[in-house]
Amino acid sequence: MIDIERWNVVYGSQVYTLEAPVFLPGTNIIVSVPITNKSTVSVRTKVKVYIYEGSLLPGHGTLLATKTSDEYTIPVNGNYTFSVTHTTVQGTIDRRDIGVEVQYWDGSKWATGKTAEFDDVYFVRPPNYQFEIGQPTVRSA
Repeated sequence: MIDIERWNVVYGSQVYTLEAPVFLPGTNIIVSVPITNKSTVSVRTKVKVYIYEGSLLPGHGTLLATKTSDEYTIPVNGNYTFSVTHTTVQGTIDRRDIGVEVQYWDGSKWATGKTAEFDDVYFVRPPNYQFEIGQPTVRSA
């Protein structure tokens, strides 16, 4: 079971509820990134995924991992979801940001096509131990 972190964000006069999964440290996860090829040709493509500690300030915090997907040739106007695996780690802050860099083969070398960053994609938190004690009962042995 995956917990979900929910919080409200106010944008203009609208309130949006955002949610992100919460994982324990040491959990194996899959980060999936959908890409659409808007080029005029089919393109050999791969993505680099950067996993950062989040930050309370604008931007991201410490880089925790860089992962590169397998390559795939995406046809014109085609879609493909690239995936990388990662093992979550506990840090100094629980939120995790994701950076994505699309790379393509230009015929002689890998080049960077587009980049994007996403805040608070998931959270990493240690276990929360809580107990409830029921009423003791007594009976003869």
